[in-house]
Amino acid sequence: MSDEPEMLAISDAQFRRELSQQCDAEGGQTAWARKRGIARSQVSDTLRGQREVSEAIIIGLGYQPVRRFIRLKGAARG
Repeated sequence: MSDEPEMLAISDAQFRRELSQQCDAEGGQTAWARKRGIARSQVSDTLRGQREVSEAIIIGLGYQPVRRFIRLKGAARG
């Protein structure tokens, strides 16, 4: 068995749906946010697409933020 984390790439929309589902499962945005020490307004703004997904929410949802760079096909190299 490997200790490597599962690599799963999801879209912002999928991430927000999962956040919404977890909030519902835990009794709402306030309960989800309070349990993780995040402001409820941050969760609400994120769900509405008014705010970028923060590192705190990424971690709170059980993900690890990963920075990636993908070269565009035909992009100039310099």
